[in-house]
Amino acid sequence: MEDALASGTTDVIGLGRPLCTDPDTPRDLMEGRIEAAASHENHLHLASKGLFSPASPLMPLKVINVIGGQAWYYQQIFHLADGEPVDLKLGVLGAFRAYLADEMRTAFKVRQARRRSSPGPTPVGA
Repeated sequence: MEDALASGTTDVIGLGRPLCTDPDTPRDLMEGRIEAAASHENHLHLASKGLFSPASPLMPLKVINVIGGQAWYYQQIFHLADGEPVDLKLGVLGAFRAYLADEMRTAFKVRQARRRSSPGPTPVGA
């Protein structure tokens, strides 16, 4: 990262994904405790090649790979927010299921809140 910045080939380095699993990454890099930020992308897929890979000819499997990888990072942030350790053993499919379950629960709660706060139909002649 230092070489890229010093050479002028880049102006900024993003650390968003590494921060999802280790919020101390910037300090650890600057103080020399680590040489590189964590990179989990190499294992965030159902399979590295073939039918279940991100290059699958089947769109549903491509979607699970892409959203599952993104969901993996979301789940890590949720663990940190709850004061729990990150779950580096969580797989893409497990992250995908957890993400969908979280989204469904949230949608249900929003729908319920809207129903409770809605005044209902106005009586005829009112």
